[in-house]
Amino acid sequence: MKIVPPQRKSVHGMHANVPCEYRPSVSWDRLAASVPAPREEAAVTSQGHPYSVFKRAVQRRNVAAALAAAHDLPQLTLLDALDLTMLVARKDAARYPRLAARWLGRWLEEHPAPTIEEAALAASSLAALPGAGYAEAATTLKSMAETAARRRRETGVG
Repeated sequence: MKIVPPQRKSVHGMHANVPCEYRPSVSWDRLAASVPAPREEAAVTSQGHPYSVFKRAVQRRNVAAALAAAHDLPQLTLLDALDLTMLVARKDAARYPRLAARWLGRWLEEHPAPTIEEAALAASSLAALPGAGYAEAATTLKSMAETAARRRRETGVG
């Protein structure tokens, strides 16, 4: 689209068709060509890329920032979703049950062939996260998420 200034006559005779306030130091064509085209990448905030913001929020144990950053990402990996779930288990008991159920559903979807025993272990480990069994439950869930990701890569699913 070409930008064309309004045509008016100047009183002083200079640039007869363009009044003083419309005299650009650069031609309109060059000005329009110098505007960069919009990029189709993820938005970068002053804090950095959305994934970096998410990882920093999890490391700093900031639930609100981690949830907001996760919302800005197209999708979290299963391990990143587990990190968020474990953070919420420790810091936000009201949100935890829903987030734990979502993680379990995601694990079941991403695991190529889960058994009922594995599903029960994942569910019981998620139930133990908010309590005294946090360390053991976290270790078990991380191992299960890594195994699911590895099996998924091996079978070529997703």
